[in-house]
Amino acid sequence: MPKSRTKLQDNPLPDKANEVLTIALPSLIHRIGRLHTQVLKQLALAQQCELKRVRRSRHWQLSGQGEQLAALLRELHASPDAEAIRFVTQKLTVGIEAYQRQTRPNRLVELIRTSPGITLAELVQQTGCTLAEARAAREAHEWQQ
Repeated sequence: MPKSRTKLQDNPLPDKANEVLTIALPSLIHRIGRLHTQVLKQLALAQQCELKRVRRSRHWQLSGQGEQLAALLRELHASPDAEAIRFVTQKLTVGIEAYQRQTRPNRLVELIRTSPGITLAELVQQTGCTLAEARAAREAHEWQQ
């Protein structure tokens, strides 16, 4: 049996941390200009993200892992061109928030699994989740056992 198959059987949940996210940026050059697009491409490469055109269209896409895109967003907010690239930061913020809403329950369950004695208050404090999310994660962990 190949090793990759064994790993999939050992870990039934997919690893969301390695999942590549793609943020659509329609009409990017028309919205922020060619110069800002080139600067954005360099910033994305520095964060191990990729900014590229979609085939031969005027649309672009930004792809990378969730944490890398979050680091890029922080860098864009600190950039002197923040106002000029506001379109990109808005799209990136929406995409990252959707990703975090999707992956937060799995991360909470994993945190409960690694330290089963953690209280709900500690879980809320460490992760920034709501009390309802912490309770749902605790319940999901108990059902998995």
